[in-house]
Amino acid sequence: MVGTAPAGPFMLAEENLEGWIRLPKEFLKPSTAKFFLLRVKGHSMNRAKVNGDLIENGDLVLVRQQQSSDTGEIVVSLIDGEATIKRFLRGHGYFVLKPESTKQDYQPIIVNKDFQVQGKVTKVLKKGTELIDIDNNT
Repeated sequence: MVGTAPAGPFMLAEENLEGWIRLPKEFLKPSTAKFFLLRVKGHSMNRAKVNGDLIENGDLVLVRQQQSSDTGEIVVSLIDGEATIKRFLRGHGYFVLKPESTKQDYQPIIVNKDFQVQGKVTKVLKKGTELIDIDNNT
């Protein structure tokens, strides 16, 4: 697990290894891909679902590293060194990072080429899940 990513206001993106988590192999497909976990902080994506699971404050999201995304996917993006989790949409000559929240405070972020996709959210691991085995002895 490499840190926290906001589903809300931007947060400075810094890799902060918190520990190791052992996951079932079927979560990590394709096997040639690289994955990382982030803890969700905030509420801007609390209506978004990945494989039927809502993305809520305190959950872990499994992210497949990739530098591009298809429209409609939920991604971790960097804008000016700050990370956020949002739904990725393509416009004509621009991109939209769209929140999906029960709160109306969150607005879409419109960007052109001044951002980077870090990866696609592939799974939500709900806070309190006993499946997760965290080893903080790194």
